[in-house]
Amino acid sequence: MEKMKISSVGSRQDKIQDSTFNIQDAGSMVNSRKAGAGFTLIELIIVLIIIGLASGVVGLVISRSSGNFELKSISKELSAVMRLARNRAITEKRTYCFVIDINERMYNLSTDKREDDKDKEDTDDNEKIIRVVNKPFPKDLQMSVMGGDSDSQIIEFFADGSSTGGVIEVSGEKGAVYHITVNRITGRVDVERGES
Repeated sequence: MEKMKISSVGSRQDKIQDSTFNIQDAGSMVNSRKAGAGFTLIELIIVLIIIGLASGVVGLVISRSSGNFELKSISKELSAVMRLARNRAITEKRTYCFVIDINERMYNLSTDKREDDKDKEDTDDNEKIIRVVNKPFPKDLQMSVMGGDSDSQIIEFFADGSSTGGVIEVSGEKGAVYHITVNRITGRVDVERGES
């Protein structure tokens, strides 16, 4: 029986030594993991750049494929031209006319010619108007002016900041619509997406 006790004591010491050895090994493994764990700053920056580029490309593809990109950009362009007309009308103390020619599929911004306008490059001696902007609009878009003083496709901007007012409706083939509203009293130009 003594032999058994001795052997059991010996095995306990072996177990204690084994467990001590294992704890030391585990500690050194943890230290080695800490030294090599994680990512470098450069790796993180590269991953963020790749994610940013990928999301930008996806967003661009989605917006262009929906067909509303061109409609939205032409609506913003038209509103910018009308804001230009209002600003110039106020600063130059003259009337500017924004005209949509549906038959020619053009829009233009013009003003009356004055005697001091001889040095302007867009004037013609035989014409009585100065064309500031004259651009075509895309064939797949439709435009119309509603709510002005008359049924014409003209919105005038006056020297006091007011205008004839109206709403320009820009619509695409897929049924999307944008409304460009010109306030009659203030001449303010706003763009909003309409209901299809």
